Amino acid sequence: MPGKKYKAFIIESEAGWGAKTDSVHEFDTVEERDTFVREYNEKHNPDMGKPGVRTPDWYMVARKPDYD
Repeated sequence: MPGKKYKAFIIESEAGWGAKTDSVHEFDTVEERDTFVREYNEKHNPDMGKPGVRTPDWYMVARKPDYD
């Protein structure tokens, strides 16, 4: 039986259309998954969440599940 996998979701969000899961990535460790999420968001959304920065009308973001 294979070991537990830790998932990261790539979420596409568009104003007026909502959000959907674009893809799911699986990792062998929590650390690998968390590194992927952090690096993806730093590369593709470096200013998201900063004060005074408007949320774009369309974006893709990596997310961890609410629980493992």
